[in-house]
This record gives sequence, structure tokens and C-alpha cells, in this order.
Amino acid sequence: MRHVDYRNVLKYSVRTGCHGSHMSHLFSDAADVIDWKDGFEIVAPGVSKWAAIQVLIRVFGINPEETAAIGDGQNDIQMLRYAGISAAMANADQEVKAAADVTTGHHEQDGLAEFIEKYLVQSFVV
Repeated sequence: MRHVDYRNVLKYSVRTGCHGSHMSHLFSDAADVIDWKDGFEIVAPGVSKWAAIQVLIRVFGINPEETAAIGDGQNDIQMLRYAGISAAMANADQEVKAAADVTTGHHEQDGLAEFIEKYLVQSFVV
């Protein structure tokens, strides 16, 4: 890892088998770091799912309150906090659930479909 030029890559996933913070701090001066239970991600500064959504919001003239997001990982927290409506999957960690407006079903049990039907489709039914 010492010889890798990670500054020009959008994301590296490093799996260590234990919480990422024991090593991730080594990269925090040059990149954004997301700690996971079994490792960490090194992400180019300013690169995130929410940053991508913000580009789309600007390009298409969408109000941020009109956005929806769903996720289950540490890299989803920012997006879940700022979307108009957000859901964490039932399989997500507590920190991810706390960032979301609601919790939906497990990702292996149609949690995404449940969220879409309950919060997106129903909002259009008269």
C-alpha cells in the first residue's frame, strides 16, 4: 500500500478482517476514509454518493427534498442524512439506521421494493 498512488483512484476497498480504524488513519491526510467492520475504504476527497446526487440535482433542477435514497453501509450515511426521504435496510448497522428517516426490510427480503411501494408509489396514488 505504501507504493500505491491512490490519489487518482475514486475508491479502494481494503479488507483486513477487523475494524478499519486500526489502519485507516494512515490515509486520512490524503483521502476520505470510511471505516467498516472488516476493513475500510479509501475514497478520493469529495467523492461520495451524495456528491453524485448533488450533481444530478443541479443538472436537472431537482429540489433536494424531492430525492430518495436507500442504503445499508457506512458509505451511505451522508446520502441518507441529506436526501428528502431515506431508508436504511434492516440488515444495516445501527449507525446507518440512525442516519435514515425510516428502516425498511432486509436487502434479501425485498426491502427495496417495500420502500418503493410504501414511500414512493403510494405518494402518487390518489
